Amino acid sequence: MSLSKPKPVLGYWAIRGFGQPIRFLLKYLQIDYEEKQYECNLEINFKEWDRVKDTLGLAFPNLPYWIDEKVKLTESRAIIKYLAEEYDPSLLPQNSTQRQNANMVDGVVSDIWLHLVSVCYSNSNESIQEYTRIVPKKLHQMSAFMTTLGNPWCLGPKLSYLDFLFYEILYHNLVYNPLILDELPKLTEFMENFEKIPSVAEFIESPEYIKGPCFTVWAKILI
Repeated sequence: MSLSKPKPVLGYWAIRGFGQPIRFLLKYLQIDYEEKQYECNLEINFKEWDRVKDTLGLAFPNLPYWIDEKVKLTESRAIIKYLAEEYDPSLLPQNSTQRQNANMVDGVVSDIWLHLVSVCYSNSNESIQEYTRIVPKKLHQMSAFMTTLGNPWCLGPKLSYLDFLFYEILYHNLVYNPLILDELPKLTEFMENFEKIPSVAEFIESPEYIKGPCFTVWAKILI
């Protein structure tokens, strides 16, 4: 009698955060996996995660993590790129131009997200000023980049791993500032198109879907 293979495991906080793009991608790829969600609240603090983080065989213990028969990974970008490469390489850049654009876009969307993270976890005047100065400009640049190339998606006519990241980054920013895309119909259309992907739409309507919060309880601005 053969033993069934263990399911891959995604580990992350019970929030959206850096784990949500991975969840979207897993649903899109129709991967049968288990999720270990770690509670984060002011009473238990990091205790649940602290108990196990050094027992999982992770080279760099952190959340999110991904464990399957081949790898034990941390860092959200590494996990997303691995899943794309392993299950659907068409989600990766297909030529030199796409690789160059992917590197640029990855840097831009990461910068947008990190500025929001800084605002929400510090709530300092400096971080808010930096967000106000930088993020709207970068969103306009992303809109122009996609419009100029006639792209419905970040890298062109086909979906890529970056679209899963960018959607979640826009979602976070809309929760923080519901007006931020009012003058950016291209990005609003992008979000609507992403939500219409059948597996994504099904996930959003499922009980597994996490509507919020976006960040942990240690954020000074809770969104």
